[in-house]
Amino acid sequence: MRRKCMDKRAASRLAAAAVALVMVFVMALAMMPQQSLAAVTYLPDVSAEMSKPAYWSGKMDDPEKTLVSMAEIQEINDAIAAAPGTGTGNLATFSQTEFDSEAAAQALYNSAVSDAEYFFGSPNYARYDGYGNGYSTWEGMYRAMAENCIDDEASGMKPVQYAICTKRTNVLSFPSTEKILDDPTDPDFDYQYQTAVRVGEPIIIKARSKDHRFYSAVTTCTSGWIPAEDIAI
Repeated sequence: MRRKCMDKRAASRLAAAAVALVMVFVMALAMMPQQSLAAVTYLPDVSAEMSKPAYWSGKMDDPEKTLVSMAEIQEINDAIAAAPGTGTGNLATFSQTEFDSEAAAQALYNSAVSDAEYFFGSPNYARYDGYGNGYSTWEGMYRAMAENCIDDEASGMKPVQYAICTKRTNVLSFPSTEKILDDPTDPDFDYQYQTAVRVGEPIIIKARSKDHRFYSAVTTCTSGWIPAEDIAI
């Protein structure tokens, strides 16, 4: 019995020592300079000093001067939202309550084809998928994405639906998870992504993709396709 008790005490001391060693390692790691964990690569003519606010404020005669008041900022935001062609808007004043679903589906398809032809034919040369596969015609890469814009259940007038984002997600150019790249070696530059949508952000839904996995949505700053699983109607 005594030996068992001694064995238990020894095991307990060993466990405590292991925990202490782990804690020391974690604290040491937290105190290490960030640069030592991962090297920072800067673009040409960009220095580490430029990433500090003091570098830029030091170039100003009066860095503490208020350039625009809160009221003026609101006026600017309202003017941008009201201006045509900016892609922004106030969802609270969205006047449309129903829409022609068949016309909307066709318009989404036409827009997708137009975007695909532009992406493929412009100097951007967005002709590669996420696996590095190149395409010789826009139909080979974009046709399935464009056709997925048309909801098979679109019929007549339908009500506009309102939703909120339930997780941080992205607004996509096409109803697809496929990457659209102009360089197969640079997967970080993806033409699919337009902007991010935050949790709780309001969304207006006007259509659904053919595979029902995406919604054609309008946000305060853009419109595009959002994964259906990331929003609540």
